[in-house]
Amino acid sequence: RLVLRKIAAGGVTWTMGSALTESGRTTKIDGVVVDNEVAHDVTLANHYYIGVFPVTQAQWSLVQTDNPTPSFFKVDREMRPVENVSYNEIRNAANGTTADTAYDWPKAPNPDSFLGLLRTKTGLAFDLPSEAQWEFACRAGFGSGVWNDGSPIREANGSDSNLNRLGRNHFNGGSVKTTNADGSVSYAWPASSVGAENATAIVGSYVPNAWGLYDMHGNVYEWCLDWYEDDITNRGGAVNVDPSNPANTLSGAVGSTRVLRNAFCSTKPPKAMRSAARAKDTPSGRRNVNGFRLVLELTK
Repeated sequence: RLVLRKIAAGGVTWTMGSALTESGRTTKIDGVVVDNEVAHDVTLANHYYIGVFPVTQAQWSLVQTDNPTPSFFKVDREMRPVENVSYNEIRNAANGTTADTAYDWPKAPNPDSFLGLLRTKTGLAFDLPSEAQWEFACRAGFGSGVWNDGSPIREANGSDSNLNRLGRNHFNGGSVKTTNADGSVSYAWPASSVGAENATAIVGSYVPNAWGLYDMHGNVYEWCLDWYEDDITNRGGAVNVDPSNPANTLSGAVGSTRVLRNAFCSTKPPKAMRSAARAKDTPSGRRNVNGFRLVLELTK
């Protein structure tokens, strides 16, 4: 079963990105000063449905039967989010990591990819969310400086009690916590054999955002349609604006990395899980930190 929620985004103008004053905002990537969160107005053309949860390992195995169990964390696996899947095998490749550019968005996915098989199974045009669709849904109507339930961002680098309510992160089970003999605390990367009390959480384990969507702060990084660009200042921020108009996005352009949103469960700084935070990876990369959720756009 795929549980989706309708997002009434058609014709709504909102501010994507973050204010310069937002706690945890960074303008440096690999030591280079950039601005990959510059605030800019966005108007999405259409309403859309988005997954209430990330795609689970059980859902993946029911669709992509040639590679049914790709995930690193296999204990209590059915309701944990699928990870260790690349952008390409989700959309552009036939159960592999080598992309076929003939299926680049806005063209339909490769029929043997996860999305291609899901479309055949359901008769519905499911896809990955654009970066703008993902952020709009994550924010749930809230602007800069808050988590997606409206509570303030209290801590950029350490444990944040508000974030701990909303999603799995380094400080609430994402990493394995050990209290040493001297009373000090240390954290370790979770082993593949850990149960659901550590590492990725069973989807829906935490409080949803104001629109009823779970796990958009923490658990796994989530692939988006778009190609990534570090410094969007020279574009006035106006990138990845509307998936209905490829001319307004970086999707489909030649690039080396794709956009990821959210952050993995053992990511230490809460700032990486803010609604505006942007990440990237090579589209062929299979990593046990990367998952995704589904979108179904409603066209006029």
